[in-house]
Amino acid sequence: MANDTKSSQQLYKFCMTGGPCAGKTTALTHLSNVLNEFGFRVFCVPEAATLFGKGGAMINMADFTFDMQVKFQI
Repeated sequence: MANDTKSSQQLYKFCMTGGPCAGKTTALTHLSNVLNEFGFRVFCVPEAATLFGKGGAMINMADFTFDMQVKFQI
């Protein structure tokens, strides 16, 4: 039987952006550690392009508009 009551816990989402070697991974590691110390459960998800690329997908984003590229990442 499913629980029909809504959870009183809030869900927060953060999106790290920046160019190569901008410090995203370092900042994410630090943020994750600090939030864990405050009792938050932290889940990190890799960007979509990395998942597809490591899985062997060949996606030509040259034909994508900027908005399409952003939506693809989300």
